[in-house]
Amino acid sequence: MSLASTLMTDANYSQPPAISVIVPTHNRLGSLRRTINSLLRQDLEPSVYEVIVVDDGSADGTGGYLHELSQKSNVRFTTIKHAGPAVARNRGAGLARGEILVFTDHDCVAPTTWLRKIERALRSHPVAAVGGGVRNQLQANLFSVVYDETNRFISARLEREEGKAWFRPTCNFACWTSVFRSHGGFDERFFLGSDDREFIARLINAGEAVLHAPDIIVDHYHQFSLLSFLLHFFRLGRGSYLLHRVVAKEKGLSVKHLSAVEYLGLVWKVGRGHDFLESQKRTALVFASQASALAGYCTALVQRATNLRKATAVQA
Repeated sequence: MSLASTLMTDANYSQPPAISVIVPTHNRLGSLRRTINSLLRQDLEPSVYEVIVVDDGSADGTGGYLHELSQKSNVRFTTIKHAGPAVARNRGAGLARGEILVFTDHDCVAPTTWLRKIERALRSHPVAAVGGGVRNQLQANLFSVVYDETNRFISARLEREEGKAWFRPTCNFACWTSVFRSHGGFDERFFLGSDDREFIARLINAGEAVLHAPDIIVDHYHQFSLLSFLLHFFRLGRGSYLLHRVVAKEKGLSVKHLSAVEYLGLVWKVGRGHDFLESQKRTALVFASQASALAGYCTALVQRATNLRKATAVQA
């Protein structure tokens, strides 16, 4: 399918929107529908914002759904060969016409005031970017709970300086389009994990301010099984290797990270405040997740991986 046939043309708009929302997706049609529905319910006029979905090689009917949706809404889309979220986000940003870029994921739901709050935060603070909070909505899934609490712990340790939000996930992140493009967007060597951290590190190292706005929330529905939970952390470990051992040195970036002692604090934080059995389960999952991340890091180290996107394509 050609780009011309998958994108709504400029003729569909009387004027460019102020905000462009970028959503990468891969084989998650069910959750994508929920995400898109929440974006179409924003308390802004449809002409103020556009939604750009980048179908990253899905094979579950996503293309047909997006084609139909684009005929009757402010949703635009394009399809690329499966290359990972960093590539997909860059493609979406390249098509964006808004002065503000907003990123979210296909397993998130945005409150109706989400875009309004993001725009207000960017316009009322002298910042290049803003990252909001993420609220786990799968409390019955212990893997999702531990994943969420791990991220909260890490962000609390890394974000103690105002204007230096080092650990803001791209499922709730926004910046000026001019800033994104002038700094080169996401590094496409990352396949999954750390592309957001690397981009934010580039901004902060360049003297740009990145604001953490905890009142700007998205609801997260990241469903894990034990296998997908461990595999996710394994990939995060590989991304961490690329970030710290390759990209940061290559670009001369200062990148904040946790010490070994702080990781021990993670075990205590996630496990405390529960009955004995629950505490043991949580503690075991924290150890398992960090062991999996370490395995991913060591695997990339042995391989001397310098391009995880390429390595993933070869494995596939």
